[in-house]
Amino acid sequence: MGLYDEIRSSYDLGEQFTNVEMQTKGLACAMTRYWISPDGYLYELTYRETHDFVEIGEDDERYDPKKLFLNFEWIPTGKHGKVEPCYVTDYVEVYPAIWDGDWHQWPRLKLHFKLGKLIDYEDITGQRCQRLQTIGLMVISKLSMRLKSFLINLSCMNPTLNETLRTN
Repeated sequence: MGLYDEIRSSYDLGEQFTNVEMQTKGLACAMTRYWISPDGYLYELTYRETHDFVEIGEDDERYDPKKLFLNFEWIPTGKHGKVEPCYVTDYVEVYPAIWDGDWHQWPRLKLHFKLGKLIDYEDITGQRCQRLQTIGLMVISKLSMRLKSFLINLSCMNPTLNETLRTN
């Protein structure tokens, strides 16, 4: 499974991709949140410096000796989250975070960003399955040819097998 990033788009990408939570492994893969604005620009939503991590000391009444690693507290700093431009140039595959259908038909889009601006997008739903099917057929075809070649070489030593192969 691994880490992924979340994207929400206010840009019209179609019913299954607009204003819904999407996921991608095509950006930071660090559980980062992104937003595509109505005009197609990519932004990172960051909450850095909004809280401080403070350890609770043994002399504090809130200290719990049973919690070896959890004696800490998050203290708000008063700062708010930020929306920062993300100047990525890449193709990014996205898919809805929630999907109840068959995984073969899981909706997917390939987004093309140039310096953080959405240039184009393409619906690639089902293409992975088609590629895997094509690769599978190619592998079967190669194995079939190798098996036939092996049997022909073997048939040179066995006349009965040679006749069977020629009729099939």
